[in-house]
Amino acid sequence: MPPAESGRGSSRAGSLGRPSPLRGQLHSPARVARTQREYAAARAAGFTTPYELRRARGEALGFTLPQIRGHAAEVGQAPRSAERPTFYQVPIALGAGRSAPTELIDVPARHGGQAARLGAYMSDVGALLDGRLGGSDFETKWRGRRIAGRQVEYRPARVAEIMRQQGPPPGSPRYRRLRPGEAVLGVAG
Repeated sequence: MPPAESGRGSSRAGSLGRPSPLRGQLHSPARVARTQREYAAARAAGFTTPYELRRARGEALGFTLPQIRGHAAEVGQAPRSAERPTFYQVPIALGAGRSAPTELIDVPARHGGQAARLGAYMSDVGALLDGRLGGSDFETKWRGRRIAGRQVEYRPARVAEIMRQQGPPPGSPRYRRLRPGEAVLGVAG
C-alpha cells in the first residue's frame, strides 16, 4: 500500500488510505431534510436558529440551560434522570382473586422503566373508559401484572367503577416529577 499523502491518511482515512468523502459534511439526505425542517420551524416561531427555539421552550418548562443543552445538571442540582415521577390515583388491586377490593393509590415510580409501564397502564385505563379499548383486551394485557411492587387492577368493570366514583376529574394532572429528597406520600425519598 502506498504511503498516505501529506495532510491526509489520518485515523479517519478509509481502507485505502484516502480520506472519507463525507468528512465534515452532512451524511445523509434524511439529516439534511431534518436540519431544514428544524430551521424552518425556528424561523416560523420567530427565532434565528433551532437552538434558540429549544432554549425558549425549555425555559418555559422550567429547565436549566445545561438540561436544555442535554448535559448533566449544574453542580448541586439533581439531573433530570434522578427525578422520580409519582402517578396519581392508580387503580390497584388489594389482594388476589375476583373479590379483591380495589383502591386508587398514588404510586411513585422508582426508575424510568416503572414510569413507562405506569404511563402505559394509565393510558390503557383512559382508553378503556373512553371505549377505545375493549374490556377483554384490557384484562388480557394487565392480568397478573405488577408495577412498582403493586398489583395493578385488571378487571375492567372494577376499573371503570372506581374511576367513575372516586377518580380525578377529566383533565386533572395524572403525575408529577419529584426531585431527590422530596417527600413521597409522607416518606422521604
